Amino acid sequence: PALKSVYLQTLRMTASVNFPAYIALALFTNEVVALLYGPQWKSAVLYLQILAAWGLVRSISNPASSLLHAVGAVRRAFLWNICLFMIMPFLYWIAVHNWGLTGLAVGLVIIHLCLIVPGWYFLVRPYCGATIGEYFRQLGTPLLISLVAGLIAWLVTRNVPHGTLRLALGGLIGGATYLSLSWIYNRRWFDAMWMLLHLPVHTRNT
Repeated sequence: PALKSVYLQTLRMTASVNFPAYIALALFTNEVVALLYGPQWKSAVLYLQILAAWGLVRSISNPASSLLHAVGAVRRAFLWNICLFMIMPFLYWIAVHNWGLTGLAVGLVIIHLCLIVPGWYFLVRPYCGATIGEYFRQLGTPLLISLVAGLIAWLVTRNVPHGTLRLALGGLIGGATYLSLSWIYNRRWFDAMWMLLHLPVHTRNT
């Protein structure tokens, strides 16, 4: 039970950091591309939006590797990665061969979405006993809060003409909204971040 509690909290904390970042990237991709790469890379906007969704989905599985190493199940992790290595290139080839680069990007998202439940079943459930309901509940709140905050930021700033200004205002509005909603609905993460930011620095004479 203690291990399950720690894993589920880690999953929620990770999602609470990653989800808003990826959703912000997907909603403000035009501004990010223009700022970092210039207008000549405008054609990359669609791919970056799709890959932002892939990054969000991919980040869900990150705490599982820590769980497997914590319980000494490195063999299970190795076998899982070997299976992915044998299957994924073939699926990627099918996507690229039939639908090009866009198909490959969309395929990344679909494939990793399909891996969420098998990943829970083979990597998480046997070693900490977390049910699929408990697993998804840790993800639901950060995802919903991130979507609401991102959409509010996008709607409020959609008529701002200057891309960099829009990106800055969107970040401020979205960040403030996300923190406010987290204070109400995701309080454990909010308190953890507050403690981290206000952690006193201890010095010791040597």
